[in-house]
Amino acid sequence: MTNVEPGHALTLYIWPHSWNLPSFDVDSLACVLYLQIYFSNDYELVECTDPDLSSACVLPFLRHGNEEIVTTRGIVKYLENLRKRSNDREQEKLNWAKMTAWESYANIHLKDVVNSVLYADPDNYREGIHAILSTKLPIPTRYYLSRRLREQVRESLEPAGLWTSRADEDDDAPKRPFDKVKTIVDDKDKIFDEAFTKEKLLDKAREIFDVLNPLLGHASFFFESKEPSSLDCQIASCVLILENAKLPKNPLHTILHDSYPHILEHAQRTMSLAFPQLTSDQQGSSAPKVSTLPHANVVVQIGRAMRRVAQSIL
Repeated sequence: MTNVEPGHALTLYIWPHSWNLPSFDVDSLACVLYLQIYFSNDYELVECTDPDLSSACVLPFLRHGNEEIVTTRGIVKYLENLRKRSNDREQEKLNWAKMTAWESYANIHLKDVVNSVLYADPDNYREGIHAILSTKLPIPTRYYLSRRLREQVRESLEPAGLWTSRADEDDDAPKRPFDKVKTIVDDKDKIFDEAFTKEKLLDKAREIFDVLNPLLGHASFFFESKEPSSLDCQIASCVLILENAKLPKNPLHTILHDSYPHILEHAQRTMSLAFPQLTSDQQGSSAPKVSTLPHANVVVQIGRAMRRVAQSIL
């Protein structure tokens, strides 16, 4: 465990908890796991639903004194520097380079697969992310923030071919008098589209897990490390969400259990190391301090938007 200097507390702002996990968001969960393992008594979690709190308008973000750090990689790199890990020896430099390359692979490919399950399927989105945020957001924010979040995810999923035409269906939109009535042909197209999308998602997931599986082997952590790295936390966060998310359609849950049990065990091991009190009958003393930040009201949001517009002009 790493000690932080007094008076310089670490505060991590994340998307809220759900599904018996500290957060429903892949990036937020990865940062929480790393922080909890190495800074268990020296940080505070703030659950919030307002990405505009950060200068980059994203969650998660980390505050440490006057510093504000965004993106998962930026946050973890900052925390690694706080741990003052030595990279002087050539072998350590090589391992560091390899780890960074695989982190990039997981962040691009594995996260896209998870987000495809959460956001691309309209039923999963409606009963998952949208339902979670609807209970935590005030009016009128609940009607547009989840869609804004979904559109951001769409930008990365479309180039990867993990966003389908059916994902554009808006089941929450009110029906209008002259809307086209769906026919049997439309229903058949929907069935074919769902089947094709499912197979494409499964193929992509198998391709990724087939690459990661040999890297882990039968070791406790990737690259036979004695302790979890940021790569372990990143992969574990993706797998934990696939395992725990309560969704109507999650084909990846089955293949994890049937074909990649070691990767699933790795994720559960990382979670148990970070939060032993959640996986045992004893209440641990290392649970982080968690607070909830209410969403900003409409006037504050409008003020922020106007300020950003003015700054972009000047």
